[in-house]
Amino acid sequence: MKIKLRTEHLIFLLSLSINIIITILSSNSLMWDENVYLANAKHVLGITPYFEHFRFPLLWWNIALLIPLIKENYLLVRIYLSIIFSVSTVFFYRILLKTLKEDWKAIIFTLLIILNGLMIIYSNRIYPDVYGMSFLIISIYSFHNYLESKRERDFIFFILFSILSFLAKYPYGLFLLSSWIFVDRKEKMRSIAYSILFLTPFFLYNLLLYKNPIKILLDQFYLAYLWQTKEPISLFFENALRYLGILIFSVFFIPIKDGKFERSIYLFTLLSFIYFAFLTPQKDPRYLIQILPTSIIIFGINTEKLKGFELLIYILLSFSMIYSTINGIFDTTNINLCYGELSSAYQSVQFLKKENATKVLSNAFWVWYGNLLNIESYSIYNNSLDYFVEKYDPDFIVYSKNYGISVELNLSRYRKVFEYMDFCGIDVKIYRVR
Repeated sequence: MKIKLRTEHLIFLLSLSINIIITILSSNSLMWDENVYLANAKHVLGITPYFEHFRFPLLWWNIALLIPLIKENYLLVRIYLSIIFSVSTVFFYRILLKTLKEDWKAIIFTLLIILNGLMIIYSNRIYPDVYGMSFLIISIYSFHNYLESKRERDFIFFILFSILSFLAKYPYGLFLLSSWIFVDRKEKMRSIAYSILFLTPFFLYNLLLYKNPIKILLDQFYLAYLWQTKEPISLFFENALRYLGILIFSVFFIPIKDGKFERSIYLFTLLSFIYFAFLTPQKDPRYLIQILPTSIIIFGINTEKLKGFELLIYILLSFSMIYSTINGIFDTTNINLCYGELSSAYQSVQFLKKENATKVLSNAFWVWYGNLLNIESYSIYNNSLDYFVEKYDPDFIVYSKNYGISVELNLSRYRKVFEYMDFCGIDVKIYRVR
């Protein structure tokens, strides 16, 4: 029996193949937040004491369901998340096919998301950004279907996947707000009812553990702002040009006479743009992931209105995609070098493992120790070393001069037992306390 491959199958296979190759080539590197989400999942299963309660919940709830099946095989977690993203690219293609009407255009604009540099870096990583974006894409697809058909099933899926994207990363909730503004009164009431229904597990979780239905939501915003380094707005635009290129100009395509769908995704894009550019202190390029899919859709829709300039636009989009992909490959290579087996983080993990460490203080790599060693691990977040030693009674102190939290520590009373500097110039020194 011959299986006929459709365009959707080819898109899925292309996306998944790229991500599996990248995952295999970078199998021994974990970035900061990957350790945290893995540790959170293992904490609820009683595997590690390390836990950061305020993290966006859906990702580590999901991983907690996987670990009993795959144990601590992080490679499989990354492949699992790559599959979710690859499925979402099929829905993204369907959205573009509905809005652009022509298959070749839908394929080209789908490639803009698959080959984007941010996807090269993060779609195979244990981060909530692409995970949440994948649910957002399915929600947008369902919203478009609902506006066409008015089927209740599509409306339910639209709300459900909006809530899932919100629980994956709270700023994605801007899409539910943006679409809510443009629906009629009865639809507004139904969307509120369904949202409350789908958020019930989240509310109950917070009530049972913290006596406040939105405790971790509040703590996420408070702690994220507390610990984020304030960076210049110019860095946001620099990152946007590197990874979005000409797509960043989608915010200028104001849909004055367009329908509810166009106005909803435009408002979402504009609000996200304002939030990350002007209201978020840190300008991490991965925040642009939230803007990426709707920017592509908006640009695709508006190419239809720019007759006579289409060739120029496609040339600029091609250059943007190539430049973004190259940046993604370069940054992925750098991540593998700085967080792989030869990194200071992993070398210190191996030393502490050999020494059977049980409790560690660090200004730099505590999340690696909490996750990879399944031990108590605490951050040194100011210069009061004596306070931390007295409070936690660690057996080792790990200090880095040029990574993590910048602190000045007097370690003269402790014996240095390990020192290493990796290819990225990140240093680590380990001191024995007892």
